[in-house]
Amino acid sequence: MEFTYALRFGFNATNNEAEYEALIAGLRIASQMGIQNLQANVDSKLVANMVNGIYIAKESSMIKYLEKVKNLANTFKGFSIKQIPIGENKKADSLRKITSTSFAHLSKQVLVEELMEKEIDEKEILAIVKEEGHTWMTLVYEYLTKGVLLDEKKKARTLRRKARRYAVIKNLDLLEEKREQAAIQEARNKAKMEGYYNARVRSTSCHPGDFVCRNNEASHAKDGGKLGPKWEGPYEFT
Repeated sequence: MEFTYALRFGFNATNNEAEYEALIAGLRIASQMGIQNLQANVDSKLVANMVNGIYIAKESSMIKYLEKVKNLANTFKGFSIKQIPIGENKKADSLRKITSTSFAHLSKQVLVEELMEKEIDEKEILAIVKEEGHTWMTLVYEYLTKGVLLDEKKKARTLRRKARRYAVIKNLDLLEEKREQAAIQEARNKAKMEGYYNARVRSTSCHPGDFVCRNNEASHAKDGGKLGPKWEGPYEFT
């Protein structure tokens, strides 16, 4: 099974910062899916060598990003990272181009998240002073501790994005368990969303020797404008 996930930044970022943001997002998703062994491919030689300990991070932003990556990497039983030049990764290159322009033509199979703040800018909540009634913190707190999300998809995505900036620092012995429960709940919500999109897809099976075509909309392998080909191929299924 393959998932295609793209990020769009609502802030200015250097190439290396963008690479770290994408890497951290990928590690979070893999962790929530329960993956035990992970190999991450990045196109930045600097980022790959920093994580592997070949290069030393000197800038404060790179040090913060590296610390976050290492903390996430330690949650996997096995983790490795290597550099793959962007020219050798056509799918990643095509996603980089489409997220820099518009969402309108994206396939429903490509999940796009817009980040408004950098990972290294997130803050922690040390304690919540309880007030009467609901406050703006109530939804964030319930999501972090119980995995509760709003029913409306757009508001749920906004809440998930907002909650990434905070952490509940109390009952430390239960914190890891609460995070795990929240991750499981988020994975379930994603599965529901995928089910909604997949319900529109007509299932078919392929056999060795069959010929198939691939949608040219996402890959842009052949850019012919509005009158250009919508499909590329055929390819033989082996």
